[in-house]
Amino acid sequence: MKPDDSLVSVMTDKKYAQSMRDLILNLVVKLDVKNFRSNTPGFDSKFYDTLKAENYPEIVFKPAKYTIQKSGNNNGVFSIISEGTVRIANKEKYITVRTSAKIQNGTVILSGEKDLLMTDFGLTPPELLFVKADDKVTVKWNLYLSLIPGN
Repeated sequence: MKPDDSLVSVMTDKKYAQSMRDLILNLVVKLDVKNFRSNTPGFDSKFYDTLKAENYPEIVFKPAKYTIQKSGNNNGVFSIISEGTVRIANKEKYITVRTSAKIQNGTVILSGEKDLLMTDFGLTPPELLFVKADDKVTVKWNLYLSLIPGN
């Protein structure tokens, strides 16, 4: 097996395929709204109010389906394209998310980012004095998952 084929091999090997499929499709990503930070002093609390953090403290993504594509540059990086529902402030939207994946030293490294618009979730970007927040919020992630042989 070539090193750049390792992720596809794990995903399609009969021994692991169902487990990997179940892992991805049962994965629920929850982000604590109060972990988001602004570079503008005093803006964080306005942002939390806008996202209704007291009643809905998490942004939640639940995948419904996915595909895996090999990277064109053949460097062992794959793309996992997930489609699913994201929920912000109790409003849901179906989105597509692209995550880069690579196996390195027995660890699956997942990283990516997704731009979301507050107005798509019925939210008005907050203002503080004469500064208005951008409608776009960029969510970035880096996840490290250990592969445990035999499980």
